[in-house]
Amino acid sequence: MTRREQIVYKTMSENISRAGEFGLCPGPFVAMRAEYRRVVRREQTHFLLEFMLLALLIFALIAPWRASADTPHTVLRVEWGEDVDSHDTIVEEDPDESERILEAVKAKSNVLEDCFVTGYCADCVEKYAHMNQDEFGRVLTASGQWVYPGSCVATDPDVIPTGSTVIIGDKTYIALDVGVIGKHVDILMTHEEAAVAGARRETVWWCEE
Repeated sequence: MTRREQIVYKTMSENISRAGEFGLCPGPFVAMRAEYRRVVRREQTHFLLEFMLLALLIFALIAPWRASADTPHTVLRVEWGEDVDSHDTIVEEDPDESERILEAVKAKSNVLEDCFVTGYCADCVEKYAHMNQDEFGRVLTASGQWVYPGSCVATDPDVIPTGSTVIIGDKTYIALDVGVIGKHVDILMTHEEAAVAGARRETVWWCEE
Protein backbone atom coordinates (compact mmCIF):
# COMPACT_ATOMS: atom_id res chain seq x y z
CA MET A 1 0.00 0.00 0.00
CA THR A 2 1.10 3.55 -0.63
CA ARG A 3 1.52 5.93 2.28
CA ARG A 4 -1.67 7.77 1.32
CA GLU A 5 -3.69 4.52 1.25
CA GLN A 6 -2.29 3.53 4.66
CA ILE A 7 -3.27 6.93 6.11
CA VAL A 8 -6.81 6.70 4.67
CA TYR A 9 -7.31 3.16 5.98
CA LYS A 10 -5.93 4.06 9.42
CA THR A 11 -8.29 7.04 9.60
CA MET A 12 -11.26 4.82 8.72
CA SER A 13 -10.30 2.37 11.48
CA GLU A 14 -10.02 5.24 13.97
CA ASN A 15 -13.51 6.43 12.96
CA ILE A 16 -14.90 2.98 13.81
CA SER A 17 -13.29 3.14 17.26
CA ARG A 18 -14.54 6.69 17.84
CA ALA A 19 -18.06 5.65 16.80
CA GLY A 20 -18.03 3.04 19.55
CA GLU A 21 -16.72 5.53 22.10
CA PHE A 22 -19.50 8.01 21.31
CA GLY A 23 -22.20 5.35 21.20
CA LEU A 24 -22.75 5.61 17.44
CA CYS A 25 -23.56 2.80 15.03
CA PRO A 26 -20.22 1.57 13.59
CA GLY A 27 -22.00 -0.10 10.66
CA PRO A 28 -21.52 2.64 8.00
CA PHE A 29 -17.86 3.13 8.91
CA VAL A 30 -17.23 -0.61 8.67
CA ALA A 31 -18.94 -0.67 5.26
CA MET A 32 -16.86 2.26 4.00
CA ARG A 33 -13.63 0.65 5.23
CA ALA A 34 -14.52 -2.69 3.61
CA GLU A 35 -15.28 -0.98 0.28
CA TYR A 36 -12.00 0.95 0.41
CA ARG A 37 -10.09 -2.25 1.18
CA ARG A 38 -11.75 -3.96 -1.80
CA VAL A 39 -10.75 -1.15 -4.17
CA VAL A 40 -7.16 -1.10 -2.90
CA ARG A 41 -6.87 -4.89 -3.20
CA ARG A 42 -8.22 -4.81 -6.75
CA GLU A 43 -5.68 -2.15 -7.74
CA GLN A 44 -2.87 -4.20 -6.21
CA THR A 45 -3.99 -7.28 -8.13
CA HIS A 46 -4.10 -5.35 -11.41
CA PHE A 47 -0.64 -3.93 -10.77
CA LEU A 48 0.78 -7.42 -10.11
CA LEU A 49 -0.74 -8.84 -13.31
CA GLU A 50 0.54 -5.90 -15.37
CA PHE A 51 4.02 -6.36 -13.93
CA MET A 52 4.01 -10.08 -14.77
CA LEU A 53 2.83 -9.41 -18.33
CA LEU A 54 5.54 -6.78 -18.76
CA ALA A 55 8.17 -9.22 -17.51
CA LEU A 56 6.97 -11.88 -19.97
CA LEU A 57 7.07 -9.36 -22.82
CA ILE A 58 10.62 -8.28 -21.98
CA PHE A 59 11.73 -11.90 -21.75
CA ALA A 60 10.14 -12.71 -25.12
CA LEU A 61 11.98 -9.80 -26.74
CA ILE A 62 15.45 -10.47 -25.36
CA ALA A 63 15.40 -14.29 -25.35
CA PRO A 64 16.21 -14.70 -29.11
CA TRP A 65 19.28 -12.50 -28.77
CA ARG A 66 20.65 -14.53 -25.88
CA ALA A 67 19.97 -17.96 -27.33
CA SER A 68 22.87 -20.01 -28.66
CA ALA A 69 23.37 -23.55 -29.86
CA ASP A 70 25.29 -24.72 -26.79
CA THR A 71 23.23 -22.85 -24.21
CA PRO A 72 20.46 -24.81 -22.48
CA HIS A 73 16.96 -23.59 -23.06
CA THR A 74 15.61 -21.36 -20.34
CA VAL A 75 12.21 -22.31 -19.00
CA LEU A 76 10.09 -19.56 -17.52
CA ARG A 77 7.57 -20.87 -15.03
CA VAL A 78 4.76 -18.67 -13.86
CA GLU A 79 3.07 -19.68 -10.62
CA TRP A 80 -0.58 -18.55 -10.52
CA GLY A 81 -1.33 -20.08 -7.14
CA GLU A 82 0.36 -17.39 -5.07
CA ASP A 83 -1.90 -15.61 -2.62
CA VAL A 84 -1.78 -11.96 -3.63
CA ASP A 85 -3.14 -10.96 -0.23
CA SER A 86 -0.17 -12.51 1.58
CA HIS A 87 1.71 -9.21 1.17
CA ASP A 88 -1.28 -7.03 2.04
CA THR A 89 -0.74 -5.04 5.20
CA ILE A 90 -4.50 -4.68 5.76
CA VAL A 91 -5.83 -7.00 8.44
CA GLU A 92 -8.62 -9.28 7.25
CA GLU A 93 -12.00 -8.57 8.80
CA ASP A 94 -13.95 -11.47 10.29
CA PRO A 95 -17.12 -12.01 8.17
CA ASP A 96 -18.97 -13.23 11.25
CA GLU A 97 -18.21 -9.95 13.02
CA SER A 98 -19.70 -7.93 10.15
CA GLU A 99 -22.80 -10.13 10.19
CA ARG A 100 -23.23 -9.68 13.95
CA ILE A 101 -22.90 -5.90 13.62
CA LEU A 102 -25.48 -5.86 10.82
CA GLU A 103 -27.98 -7.93 12.81
CA ALA A 104 -27.40 -5.81 15.93
CA VAL A 105 -28.14 -2.62 13.99
CA LYS A 106 -31.27 -4.15 12.42
CA ALA A 107 -32.54 -5.27 15.84
CA LYS A 108 -32.74 -1.70 17.13
CA SER A 109 -33.73 -0.08 13.83
CA ASN A 110 -36.98 1.30 12.48
CA VAL A 111 -38.47 -0.69 9.59
CA LEU A 112 -39.74 1.00 6.44
CA GLU A 113 -41.76 -1.44 4.32
CA ASP A 114 -42.26 -1.13 0.56
CA CYS A 115 -39.70 1.66 0.20
CA PHE A 116 -38.86 3.02 -3.27
CA VAL A 117 -35.11 2.45 -3.89
CA THR A 118 -33.19 4.04 -6.77
CA GLY A 119 -29.61 5.02 -7.61
CA TYR A 120 -27.96 8.31 -8.59
CA CYS A 121 -24.49 9.70 -9.26
CA ALA A 122 -22.91 13.08 -8.60
CA ASP A 123 -22.72 14.22 -12.21
CA CYS A 124 -25.56 12.56 -14.14
CA VAL A 125 -28.63 14.22 -12.62
CA GLU A 126 -29.11 17.98 -12.94
CA LYS A 127 -30.63 18.51 -9.50
CA TYR A 128 -27.41 17.18 -7.92
CA ALA A 129 -25.24 19.71 -9.75
CA HIS A 130 -24.30 21.29 -6.42
CA MET A 131 -22.30 18.18 -5.55
CA ASN A 132 -18.59 18.06 -6.27
CA GLN A 133 -16.01 15.32 -6.66
CA ASP A 134 -12.41 15.44 -5.49
CA GLU A 135 -9.28 13.80 -6.92
CA PHE A 136 -9.87 10.66 -4.82
CA GLY A 137 -13.34 10.03 -6.29
CA ARG A 138 -15.19 11.22 -3.19
CA VAL A 139 -18.46 13.14 -3.48
CA LEU A 140 -19.53 16.17 -1.45
CA THR A 141 -23.02 15.58 -0.03
CA ALA A 142 -25.66 18.05 1.16
CA SER A 143 -24.54 17.31 4.74
CA GLY A 144 -21.12 18.77 3.95
CA GLN A 145 -19.32 15.43 4.26
CA TRP A 146 -17.16 13.82 1.56
CA VAL A 147 -18.07 10.18 0.87
CA TYR A 148 -17.25 7.43 -1.61
CA PRO A 149 -19.97 6.14 -3.98
CA GLY A 150 -21.68 3.11 -2.48
CA SER A 151 -21.54 4.32 1.12
CA CYS A 152 -24.19 7.05 1.22
CA VAL A 153 -27.90 7.49 0.47
CA ALA A 154 -30.20 10.46 -0.06
CA THR A 155 -33.42 10.47 1.99
CA ASP A 156 -36.32 12.68 2.99
CA PRO A 157 -35.24 13.99 6.44
CA ASP A 158 -38.88 13.89 7.57
CA VAL A 159 -38.89 10.12 6.98
CA ILE A 160 -35.27 9.10 7.57
CA PRO A 161 -33.27 11.82 9.37
CA THR A 162 -29.92 12.89 7.97
CA GLY A 163 -27.08 11.06 9.71
CA SER A 164 -29.06 7.85 10.20
CA THR A 165 -27.67 4.40 9.50
CA VAL A 166 -29.60 2.81 6.63
CA ILE A 167 -29.63 -0.89 5.76
CA ILE A 168 -30.87 -2.18 2.40
CA GLY A 169 -30.55 -5.95 1.99
CA ASP A 170 -27.15 -6.85 3.45
CA LYS A 171 -25.54 -3.49 2.72
CA THR A 172 -25.17 -0.61 5.15
CA TYR A 173 -25.20 3.07 4.21
CA ILE A 174 -25.39 6.41 6.00
CA ALA A 175 -28.00 9.05 5.13
CA LEU A 176 -25.97 12.16 4.30
CA ASP A 177 -27.81 13.59 1.29
CA VAL A 178 -31.29 14.89 0.54
CA GLY A 179 -33.43 15.59 -2.53
CA VAL A 180 -36.09 12.86 -2.39
CA ILE A 181 -39.59 12.93 -0.94
CA GLY A 182 -41.44 10.38 1.20
CA LYS A 183 -40.56 6.68 1.38
CA HIS A 184 -37.76 6.97 -1.15
CA VAL A 185 -34.07 6.10 -0.70
CA ASP A 186 -31.59 7.10 -3.42
CA ILE A 187 -28.22 5.29 -3.31
CA LEU A 188 -25.10 7.23 -4.32
CA MET A 189 -23.35 5.22 -7.06
CA THR A 190 -20.78 5.61 -9.81
CA HIS A 191 -22.01 6.90 -13.16
CA GLU A 192 -21.88 3.40 -14.67
CA GLU A 193 -23.79 1.81 -11.80
CA ALA A 194 -26.47 4.50 -11.72
CA ALA A 195 -27.09 4.11 -15.46
CA VAL A 196 -28.31 0.52 -14.94
CA ALA A 197 -29.62 0.69 -11.36
CA GLY A 198 -33.31 1.08 -12.20
CA ALA A 199 -35.94 1.28 -9.44
CA ARG A 200 -37.31 -1.31 -7.02
CA ARG A 201 -39.37 -1.74 -3.86
CA GLU A 202 -37.56 -3.03 -0.78
CA THR A 203 -37.72 -3.16 3.01
CA VAL A 204 -35.37 -0.60 4.55
CA TRP A 205 -34.05 -0.51 8.12
CA TRP A 206 -32.79 2.69 9.68
CA CYS A 207 -31.65 3.92 13.08
CA GLU A 208 -30.80 7.41 14.25
CA GLU A 209 -27.83 7.75 16.62
